[in-house]
Amino acid sequence: MHGELKLTAEQDAKLDQLEQAFAVRRRIREAELRSANAELAAAIQVRHEYSPEVQASVERFHHAMGELQKETIVHVLEMRRVLTPEQARKFDARVAEALTEPTP
Repeated sequence: MHGELKLTAEQDAKLDQLEQAFAVRRRIREAELRSANAELAAAIQVRHEYSPEVQASVERFHHAMGELQKETIVHVLEMRRVLTPEQARKFDARVAEALTEPTP
């Protein structure tokens, strides 16, 4: 995507900084997802039913997933602010494609 947008060196550097910061936030959210899944597995093993503990673990996972999605959207919008209007139009088209692609 970077090559397709014909970024300047300054834009490339700014986007790299944004990518590095997002990578840290993404790793934190992914760790929360793994932790919630482990908690869910343990809760299922205790009673083998949809117990309050299982429900709480599911809700914790959904919360972490929602936070990751929010972080991702904020990141995409931060990247967009670095672009020129023409670059932003191309970027927007790619984002829309990615969000509407059918799942295999």
